Amino acid sequence: MSDIEIGFKLFDQMIIFWQFYVGGLIGVVGWIFSREHSWSTDKRMGIGVTFILFSLINMSALFKTTSALSELTFLLNNENYEIGKEVSKGAFNIAAKRLNAGAWYIHIILHLIADAVALFFIFKVAKNEPKKS
Repeated sequence: MSDIEIGFKLFDQMIIFWQFYVGGLIGVVGWIFSREHSWSTDKRMGIGVTFILFSLINMSALFKTTSALSELTFLLNNENYEIGKEVSKGAFNIAAKRLNAGAWYIHIILHLIADAVALFFIFKVAKNEPKKS
């Protein structure tokens, strides 16, 4: 397996971690908005702690993957990197640029912002009776 193929596998993993996280986030927020009554403190604590654990596990995997991807793209873009004979320099450079998903901390900051919004919904919004329309 070539280095560029490893890069795309890491990129795919990063996308899967984001998709899994966004699905869970939408599920929790949707659950809050579809509630018929306010949630008890025990329910909010249970869901909040579960969401925090889910978020930490996902963030850990995302951090490891984006860190590895960043290191690999740095390596691939090094001017001394030897490109294999099976691919042209132009195609390699295009693929290597495509693998740049940004620094790991950008992903973590976005994750933390979404986590804060979700926890606000769990602990503040779900505490109140839903408004009837």
